[in-house]
Amino acid sequence: MRALFFLLTVLFAHGAAAKEPDAQTLFDQGLDAFDKGAIAESNTALEQAATLTKDPSLLARIHLQLGLNRATEGRTEEARVSFERALEYDPDLRLDPVRHKPDFVRLFDDMRTQAAGELRVEAAGSGQQIWIDGTRRGRGSCRVRLSPGTHRVEIREAAGVVVASRTVCLRPRGVETMTLGPRPAREQGPATVPTTATDPDPVSPRNRAGYTRRRIWTWITAGAAVAAAATAVGLGLSARSDREEACGLLHGENDCNDRRALGNPDDFERYESLYDSVTAKSLGMKVTASVAAGLAVTSVLLYLLEGRGAEGERSETRLSATPLAGPGWGLSLSLSR
Repeated sequence: MRALFFLLTVLFAHGAAAKEPDAQTLFDQGLDAFDKGAIAESNTALEQAATLTKDPSLLARIHLQLGLNRATEGRTEEARVSFERALEYDPDLRLDPVRHKPDFVRLFDDMRTQAAGELRVEAAGSGQQIWIDGTRRGRGSCRVRLSPGTHRVEIREAAGVVVASRTVCLRPRGVETMTLGPRPAREQGPATVPTTATDPDPVSPRNRAGYTRRRIWTWITAGAAVAAAATAVGLGLSARSDREEACGLLHGENDCNDRRALGNPDDFERYESLYDSVTAKSLGMKVTASVAAGLAVTSVLLYLLEGRGAEGERSETRLSATPLAGPGWGLSLSLSR
């Protein structure tokens, strides 16, 4: 029994270390502090959260809230800096005018306008019209300044028919250049343009992405193993707490195992209830610990087996493209392995 308690103590120490707040937790604490008017406390939590994550979405929300905090404190220029930093991580970020003060929304929108980037578009065929976000911007080529965010670019023929389109994400004060649209028939190249795409590199981004997707069951079993281990630790700690409470009901100064009589006979039902609880929780801890160990072993085996399966799927892929004859423009594509 003492060995079991020693093991639980070690597991508890590891569990306590693992419960240090992460970026999401600190971000939530920062929001709660802001709602309560504790701006300084909110700033501290948010600035610490920003150092613990590389997730662009979370970083965007952290810096957006820091901007709101500084705007609340009247630090307008610092709020602008935080807002622009948020847009660097998520150019499509917006402030909800229903949830936020009109002054804050105007400040944010004004900053977005000042942080506009430049989009340069050239149509592949001469005389084609360039439309951006539903507005005609030029013919053949154009250069426009736009607020950060996602924009839709279209190439249209003289009759207004859309022949090509693309979305582009413009970052604060960034510059994006693109050539878009089909070439007129007289500008097309040879009738057949064969190309070959191979992927011999076993650690190329494509293979690496496929290799990760193939290990989905590895991560599922690993996560289940961690959850089972955490449950076992929780049951063990709860059993230990119940045992100590039951021990306190027994009379004597000796070790709990050597005590035989209750200090107060009226505590018999409470002692019996605690004894049953310790027994049940100890059994549950052993079962879940065994399950965690089995899942951990399964996860290791799946890691090896699924990885081997992903490597076996690599093969050469050939792509051939043939322009279609006749009015308009298009390609006939075929794949072979």
